[in-house]
Amino acid sequence: PRELPPDLADPDVEPREVVAALLAAPSEPYRAVLVTVEDPRASELAIRAAHQAAPKFPDGQLYAHLTGTPPTPPAAILRRFLRSLDAAERPGDASTFAADELAAAFRSALAGRRVLVVVDGVRSEAQIRPLIPADAGCALLVAYATP
Repeated sequence: PRELPPDLADPDVEPREVVAALLAAPSEPYRAVLVTVEDPRASELAIRAAHQAAPKFPDGQLYAHLTGTPPTPPAAILRRFLRSLDAAERPGDASTFAADELAAAFRSALAGRRVLVVVDGVRSEAQIRPLIPADAGCALLVAYATP
């Protein structure tokens, strides 16, 4: 999957530090890289950085925008990501899976892959906790919504 939206950021947006963090090796061999962006232009910065880092993640780039009222629940994002990864066709119907089962299926679908997951418009850690990959070949880029 190649789900990143187009990079429409102002030319002044410089993602060098974010890209460097995404390209860095994970601190532990079994842990994915986790990068957070808290900036007035977090969304633009994250999207530009994701495009620049995408070659390191040849198995795909997943994208979700969580803003809305009410915010999109993690279970809905996990179902969509599983469909994108062609992992929705598992024993049982993913639409009936509990949130923890969806998170486990997502981690299993990412095992052995190099995938970048970008989550935009995040308001709290609770929104992203189930979306954190466990595989060292993956990275999660989180853009926090500004108040």
